Amino acid sequence: MSKRKTKLDHVELLNVPCYRQGTFDSLCAYYTGAMMLSALFPEYGTQFGEAARQRTTKNVSDDPLVKHHPNNKDDRLALARWFYMGEWIETVTKILNNIMEADGINTTFECQKKGAHPSTFSKTIAGSIDLGLPVMLGWATEDYGDHAALVTGYWEGAEKWLILNDPGGMTEISWDSLKSQKKGKLDIGLCKPSTFHGARPMKWTSSRGVLQWTPKLGRPGESEYMELDRLFSAESS
Repeated sequence: MSKRKTKLDHVELLNVPCYRQGTFDSLCAYYTGAMMLSALFPEYGTQFGEAARQRTTKNVSDDPLVKHHPNNKDDRLALARWFYMGEWIETVTKILNNIMEADGINTTFECQKKGAHPSTFSKTIAGSIDLGLPVMLGWATEDYGDHAALVTGYWEGAEKWLILNDPGGMTEISWDSLKSQKKGKLDIGLCKPSTFHGARPMKWTSSRGVLQWTPKLGRPGESEYMELDRLFSAESS
């Protein structure tokens, strides 16, 4: 990995869960969806992995990503197919929407298929991170197969980098590297910001430091990111 010789704008979402896949499984999209759901709705975090820990049919059925798979007619078969064959971010997006509908939550996820253009990085991916919303990213390659990871931040300047919670263990990837290895378009899974009204992860930026998502002072029903020192001073006054 080359050293960065120029100062880059750095934005990163903090305290987002990071789940890892096994050596031989194809569950990168599963763990990417689990991280996305747990980051925005922490109450789901305890529902993942029960099948692996308990080895019971009941716990397979309790896993929200398996239970709400659009082609699921049998929980164990759905999980087995996912384990061996993998899945696409487009399908994970449908699963997340099925979970939201089943639980009466008015939040919507969408999958966009994009080329690796500058606007894809700056507007689609970085734009979502700026709003405090992680991004599910899937790509196919000729040499390494298909993969998925959760984007939790970015560097942008003379070089562009994505910061990852990657089930396979990567922590970042350069935009140029992604462009050179990808085959076809990128699958980009997004949470529509206008439909999500919960708390968002804490955020660190190179220009403002650590920011907390909090209701706007004096404006009920609206929220924003605020510097911690400003937030503490407002609470103490």
